[in-house]
Amino acid sequence: SGCTSLTTLHAPAATQIDVSGCTSLTTLHAPNATDIDATDCTSLTTLDAPSATVVYASDCTSLTTLDAPSATEVYAFGCTSLTTLHAPAATQIDATGCTGLTTLDAPAATQIAATGCTSLTTLHAPNATEVHASGCTSLTTLVAGARDSRGFCFDGIFIRDRWHIAAG
Repeated sequence: SGCTSLTTLHAPAATQIDVSGCTSLTTLHAPNATDIDATDCTSLTTLDAPSATVVYASDCTSLTTLDAPSATEVYAFGCTSLTTLHAPAATQIDATGCTGLTTLDAPAATQIAATGCTSLTTLHAPNATEVHASGCTSLTTLVAGARDSRGFCFDGIFIRDRWHIAAG
């Protein structure tokens, strides 16, 4: 961690990767890594982690795409350029302050933090029991609340039953 000249990392056999603070890293492809820490990789634009179960990519301010289809936990807060977050298996997602994120499709998520995602228009989290989305001034569609739950918590307010709103 803390490397400053590494620009590309293709690590097909690695199972754990810690490149936190690698400020020149632009591309990380880790097809077999289960645990990835790319925190503070400010030049990172693409993170491809198809097998990762835990992904730390916080404060990667140049990250535009995060693809982690197997991840159960994704921490991408402060990724201001993030537009695409693909983590369909994640039960916990923290995308706080991802001001470029427009759509968050999180079918397995039970906990979502998306506070301050000012470009977020659609949040689809049908199994969410806890959603933090204050400051999401562009949010027009929200689907949340597990079918078998008694409700969910939205920004500290308990909402009974399943909730689906669409602004018009």
